[in-house]
Amino acid sequence: MQIRNDLKYYGKIASDKLGYVAGQIEVTTKCFQHCRGCSSWHDSLQEFSLQKIKKVYLDLCEFKTFEHLTLTGGDPQAWTFLNEFLEWHLKQNKKPKLQISTAMTQNISEISLWQHAIDDVRVSLDAYSGSMYHYIRGDKENSPSKIIDKCWELRHPNLAFIITVYPENQCELCDLVILLNEHAKKGLSIRKIIIMAAIGEKSGKQERDFWNKWEHDKCAIMHNDDYIIPTNFSDDIQKVRHFCNLEEAKNVRCWSGRIGFHIKADGALYPCCLVGGEALKTNKAFCIGNVFEKSLQELYDKYIPTFFYQTEICRKICQYKQLQINLIGEQASKICLSMP
Repeated sequence: MQIRNDLKYYGKIASDKLGYVAGQIEVTTKCFQHCRGCSSWHDSLQEFSLQKIKKVYLDLCEFKTFEHLTLTGGDPQAWTFLNEFLEWHLKQNKKPKLQISTAMTQNISEISLWQHAIDDVRVSLDAYSGSMYHYIRGDKENSPSKIIDKCWELRHPNLAFIITVYPENQCELCDLVILLNEHAKKGLSIRKIIIMAAIGEKSGKQERDFWNKWEHDKCAIMHNDDYIIPTNFSDDIQKVRHFCNLEEAKNVRCWSGRIGFHIKADGALYPCCLVGGEALKTNKAFCIGNVFEKSLQELYDKYIPTFFYQTEICRKICQYKQLQINLIGEQASKICLSMP
């Protein structure tokens, strides 16, 4: 598999054990929806206290390499301390870029705070029609039009939409992309549309017909000059699955945990969001430790890149960017610059 040039820098950070670059914190397990492909809303109700997230945040800022923190869930809009944390974050001299991943189902009381404290807002929107939205997200109180209305109210300068495609909602993908572009032409600031195929046990049967339509829709969307929003298809999933099942993959270690992390609402630390169970089932065998019990530096030092592709779970759920980092890290770990 060809390695992306823009990711090669991170491979050396991982192999040289320089520190975390980016990561996610599930600030709460509470969510306002019951999405078909998600397991998180089945979890018992837990959330970060303000004191605990401040400690983890300050621990992260001790890493010179750390750049980007994502708040996820559940849904961060359901987190009791969200506004208090955003106000505190703004006052820090050294702070990472802050991203929030949300379904945008609730009205935002502190619009100015969101605009100034959050660098990037990512909104999950998986349907064009109200009926499909209810089916996919288990939410009869909201609809695509209501979600977009809330985005208009927020008017965040860095807004992105995440569209997760299942066999059931694939028929609405093109209509949804058209709808978002129509709003962008009217002035809604949308930085990017990210289209990804669902993964995990509840992703549905993605067989030949699914991937044939995927390619057809990708061609129609990417080559339409009327669209003004940059659109990214995360379409390397088939290549990733193929590589992960090759014998050579078993000799590639997981270096992603050297530059990234996923922290559960109970403080459990995982090397990535995939085994950490963001929307997927949490695989507790991959837990590195707990940030409520030890510092992030201690847990970072404890992590040893392991041949996780020898496990069935990683072969099934690893994604493109994680695989790229792992390949680059493996390559970088074998490089020793010779003296001239």
